Amino acid sequence: MSRTAQPFNGGQDGTNSPPATSEAPTMKETSSSTPVVTVAGASGFLGGAVIRALLAKGYQPIGLARSATAAATIESRGVQAIRYDEHNPETLLAALRRSGATRLISCLNLALGQGPLLVELAEAAGITRGIFVSTTSIFTTIPNHSKPKRLAGEAAIESSSIRSTIIRPTMIYGLPGDRNMERLLRLLRVTPIVVVPGSGGNLIQPVHVDDLGAFIVHALANDQTIDQAINVPGPSAMTLREALQIAAGSLNKKVRIVSVPLAPMIRFVSLYEHLSRRPRIRVEQVRRLNEDKAFDPELAISLGFRPTPFAVGISEESTKLFNR
Repeated sequence: MSRTAQPFNGGQDGTNSPPATSEAPTMKETSSSTPVVTVAGASGFLGGAVIRALLAKGYQPIGLARSATAAATIESRGVQAIRYDEHNPETLLAALRRSGATRLISCLNLALGQGPLLVELAEAAGITRGIFVSTTSIFTTIPNHSKPKRLAGEAAIESSSIRSTIIRPTMIYGLPGDRNMERLLRLLRVTPIVVVPGSGGNLIQPVHVDDLGAFIVHALANDQTIDQAINVPGPSAMTLREALQIAAGSLNKKVRIVSVPLAPMIRFVSLYEHLSRRPRIRVEQVRRLNEDKAFDPELAISLGFRPTPFAVGISEESTKLFNR
């Protein structure tokens, strides 16, 4: 294969894993009526929701793991993990083959630039049906390094022999593992004031992780989704200010929203990003807060997507988060 010399770094942590071998025995379906689905990114936030949805629908998911930590997470979710070495793509090919599946769901981040390699390996492993998760951020007009990589990944998927579906969610929220709204809810619980860059009037449309996971699994069995790239947002758009008020309301709190001009906020975040080893917010994220991120959900809904209203989803999250 032409790209197998490149390291495959599609997981979430940096722990090396021992190589899988092509001689390893192929996993067998537990019964003729239990289809096996390989899940890449099974240890992640969305991967967990996909695993839950697959199990609920009677599938036998098998998770690919690039580290012992990822494997342990996958196994804690009640499914088998197959490890591979992120520095040796041949071991990922062997892991894909060992799963014995012809179906693949990939929740890996296309922004890492390895979408084309994953598609090549999946084809070589005999995958004939694939769901690949991308993002609506490919539509951003803000210059960034990840957009070309995401677009290259989508192009590789679309030109492959795999009967594929590309799923593009908006911002994802919902427990367990939410790094977006959970952080906001924890902030709102302790402070009555929230600072937003710009006016806070730009549109967002968060999608609940369980709704997204369920739709991904539904799309796997729905031939109408083949060769489609589907935007998957929440049911309706709202301004950032409205989302903050709804989130605060889920905690029975009132919040004062303070707008800060965008330019000084960007300078401050740029300095913070430069000084911090692991910045929790980046300039690109601040800029994107001032970009509308509203999308029409009708295509997804017509294909079986059933989104939860944000007010309902965030209320459930705050209740679970704080055991209220």
